[in-house]
Amino acid sequence: MAVRAEALRSPELGVSRFTYEPGARMPWGHRHRVQEEAYVVVAGSGR
Repeated sequence: MAVRAEALRSPELGVSRFTYEPGARMPWGHRHRVQEEAYVVVAGSGR
């Protein structure tokens, strides 16, 4: 599935895919001053 960044009014949008085992956590922290992020959780709690 392709989504155009312009259609979402987010010209800096990028897409990354991560798969984690149940109970796993993201191994690094990060933050952005002006970047937007969107998460799609397809199963589980997303915590």
